[in-house]
Amino acid sequence: RIDNPAPGAGPFKPVIAVINPETYPDADSIKVTVRVPGLLAQDNQGNTNPYEIVYAVDIATNSDNFVQQEEITIRGKSMTPYQRTSFYVLPKPTPTNNNTYWKVRVRRVSTNILSVRVQNEIYVDSISVVTSSSFAYPNSVIVGTEINADQFSSIPARAYEVQGLRVSVPQG
Repeated sequence: RIDNPAPGAGPFKPVIAVINPETYPDADSIKVTVRVPGLLAQDNQGNTNPYEIVYAVDIATNSDNFVQQEEITIRGKSMTPYQRTSFYVLPKPTPTNNNTYWKVRVRRVSTNILSVRVQNEIYVDSISVVTSSSFAYPNSVIVGTEINADQFSSIPARAYEVQGLRVSVPQG
């Protein structure tokens, strides 16, 4: 049960970041991380109750209007910081333009309550650019192992059976 008090007149400024092609020529997507230091509402009896915050992430290409990518609700009760990270693909314009830039906006949708009884602040911790490059390593083998450290006192010995082809590498 979410027991939110009546909204007050709390200010909140959207955060806007600009991603330009000169700095990030291979930008494919973004990662947005928000932080909530604490989330709760205290009633008249002194009980702490769950609360919720709603925010949205919008992206604009070049000078176009912002398009909402997602509206996110953080709901619950926490007295310690909480972070949420979301990923968004950057839209590519048609026709393709090498001078494409993006504006990313994170805005609060729910009202910011200004009260000592409510903890409902939200901060943008980071907006990161992600480049997804696929690298091909033909005729190569890559092995990944995940080991639970609680099960071993030291790193266990590992062996792999590989059915491959031995090739002479010329020196030159």
